[in-house]
Amino acid sequence: SNLVKGFYQNDIIRDQYLDDELLVLEVGPNFYNLSAYDKRRVLSIVDKEYGVTTRLNYGVFYLRDWRHSNDIGLYTRYGLQLH
Repeated sequence: SNLVKGFYQNDIIRDQYLDDELLVLEVGPNFYNLSAYDKRRVLSIVDKEYGVTTRLNYGVFYLRDWRHSNDIGLYTRYGLQLH
């Protein structure tokens, strides 16, 4: 969708990939500039676009920092959980 493309173009999201069978969404520097509400909204849109929490067995994707490759949280059908 155009919304998800915009997240990439604005460096809110950097990449998405599988790491040892875990789905990872790598966030860019502008993710940190968003309010808590907007972070949840962005991830909800990504989830709706790809159906992660409803279609996949695990129903979760992990959030990873682009710079240090640290996991910063996860998103499930219950919402965003940041570490």
